[in-house]
Amino acid sequence: MRATQMLLLALLATAQARLANVRAHEDLAATTTPPDAKTTKLPKSFSWRDHGLLAPSWNQHVPKYCGACFAFGTAHALQDRTKIARARVKDDAYPGPDLLVAVQVLLNCGGEDSGWGKAGNCHEGGSATSAYAWAKNFGGYPSATCFPYQAEDGLGCRGDTICRNCMPTHDGEHACWAVPGDASDEHACDNGGVCATSPYPRIVVAEHGKLPGSNEVGAKAASEAIQREIVRAGPVTCNLDAEPLLTYTSGIAEANPPNGRGANDTDHVVEVVGWGVHEGTEFWEIRNSWGEYWGEAGFGRVLRGVDDSMIESSCTFADVGGWGAPGVNYQAASDDEGDAIELVSTPVSWVWEPAVGPVEPERAALVLLVAVVAFFVAYLMLRRREAS
Repeated sequence: MRATQMLLLALLATAQARLANVRAHEDLAATTTPPDAKTTKLPKSFSWRDHGLLAPSWNQHVPKYCGACFAFGTAHALQDRTKIARARVKDDAYPGPDLLVAVQVLLNCGGEDSGWGKAGNCHEGGSATSAYAWAKNFGGYPSATCFPYQAEDGLGCRGDTICRNCMPTHDGEHACWAVPGDASDEHACDNGGVCATSPYPRIVVAEHGKLPGSNEVGAKAASEAIQREIVRAGPVTCNLDAEPLLTYTSGIAEANPPNGRGANDTDHVVEVVGWGVHEGTEFWEIRNSWGEYWGEAGFGRVLRGVDDSMIESSCTFADVGGWGAPGVNYQAASDDEGDAIELVSTPVSWVWEPAVGPVEPERAALVLLVAVVAFFVAYLMLRRREAS
């Protein structure tokens, strides 16, 4: 009889272990820690917008038309990557809110080559790569509070068109002067008084590069490269054919396949902030630079994985090196090599399958039933053996 008891206890222990294993799998399926972007299956859908880590949107066409999509696509991405990078720093030295960039300064000092490379301009356009290169060479993209966007070329590149301050002087008059980028400044103003400024804040570009394109590796592989870069550090910029965006209002943009309706070249730059699936159709979530009255509050959706509008043909990125004002509140970006997406901890935003697979209640019930049946079969066999 003792042998019977020992066997029954062993069977019960096995059943408990199996149930514990089921519970462990259930816990894993509900984990709030996202997978490592380099080794784990990518989520079916993800957007940085869902997590409040995007800075405000721009409109390149106000106060008048300017063909500087390349400048605004890169501005959006740099601003957003900076916001994400700031969230990863434990004690951010920069005390301000979202740091936006002065796109007009890029047009002033990068519309033509003024010593830092030519980024592009309103009339001729430009490229995301040239805009990132200019920002890196310039030593930092000045804050949007330095100079207002005027949608205009030819304003010149000098101290007061990079960052300026304008204050009253005397008898109702006023004056404007340059704000230094690397030192504090005092200037006579306000009826014999003094107006002081600190070095202007900026976003510093450490490195920039191009992702593998559809022409080189195919649309599927290019799509995965885009996803993993978004996971690593934040939104990217991509070229595309803008034709379907002209009449876009909501949903997934009308298909515009390469060599189909005319998507044989790209003429626009947008920011890609995430991806998803709608009724079985995979899409990219993009941010345009045509105002928040365009599309879905300034955002839109384009077919993913098929190089629709050639969106997977040429995508670029930039790594943020730091932000703030030198010598005052400059913050270097974290040297943590982990993925930026580790910031995300809301489980409902993740649609992914753990390597072990989720375990449903039906499976747990089946395991318990098998254990109980095995218990009684073993019990009957032992009773018969003892009786004989």
